[in-house]
Amino acid sequence: YRPVKEFTVQRIQQYGEQGVAFRYQHAFEDYSPAFRETEMAKYFARLFTERNEWADAASIVEQFRALGVPDPDWLFEGHKAPSLIITGSEDNAHESAFALQARLPDCELVTMEGAGHACNMERPWEWDAAALAYERFNGRR
Repeated sequence: YRPVKEFTVQRIQQYGEQGVAFRYQHAFEDYSPAFRETEMAKYFARLFTERNEWADAASIVEQFRALGVPDPDWLFEGHKAPSLIITGSEDNAHESAFALQARLPDCELVTMEGAGHACNMERPWEWDAAALAYERFNGRR
């Protein structure tokens, strides 16, 4: 399991060309198409970018370079804790969640249909319900 992290190449280019100003657009790319159109999405994007004057595009680029390195094969060796993955069906990384689930013993995967990468922000009540249900079940083990 060594997912290709191709999205990092695009992000490095976008932040390299547009600088910190790209953060506003980047926020919307993590939302589902339906949520992007809402006032709440615009509000969250403004929250993410209101401190842009203290941000540094070069640091963001370096973070994406580090993130782009494939995960080592040994990363999940010995992992024994019950795990939960909550993913949005509209998240570009959604398909990779299944491969991660296969690597983790005792891992449950919940898909929030129609939600994007920021599914916890798009529909926090649904995300919370999934997390609480998982915690309640695992607390009985």
